[in-house]
Amino acid sequence: MVSMQDLFPDLNYDIKDELQIKRIIESWLPWEIGIKKTKDKYFYDMEIFNQYKGGEYTEEILGYIELEHSNAWKDFDLPAYWKEPPTFLYRKLFEYSNGKWLGPKEKTDNTIYLIFNHILSNCICRDMTYIINNGIASSRNNKQNLLKQYNDCYMKLEKDQYIWGLINCGFFIKNYFNDINEGNKK
Repeated sequence: MVSMQDLFPDLNYDIKDELQIKRIIESWLPWEIGIKKTKDKYFYDMEIFNQYKGGEYTEEILGYIELEHSNAWKDFDLPAYWKEPPTFLYRKLFEYSNGKWLGPKEKTDNTIYLIFNHILSNCICRDMTYIINNGIASSRNNKQNLLKQYNDCYMKLEKDQYIWGLINCGFFIKNYFNDINEGNKK
């Protein structure tokens, strides 16, 4: 069997992981919905688009996926030493300017936040609107810096509010972007 390392020996580690994750996401989506890397490295990681509409090839943007690949989440199960479930980076959800957190970032209303474990055998996801409306600010174990530092602020959900597992995330993402594509998104 040919590995990603064999196919792309000169690519750095992160790109290979992202390509593998892209393949997983593509397997979840119907054929008429495409996925590609966004060009702006400061925006969301993946762009989801309708590639076929009315018998024509299109690239009508349906939404985005913000992708995280956790090196700390090594195996299928969460690490025993983690006191809480995985958290979402606050800076991916909210604007930040002049040392202050502002409102939600642009396009959060049609974006899913997806976190994979290191070996790509498990993941969690949730749409950003849900995270923003239901999440709790967290600095993980650093309670003194809650919402004070750009790189040390997170949002967490209760464990039962996440979508857990490859199959469940696959169904969630497929249905989420299908609803947008068909004009059924709430």
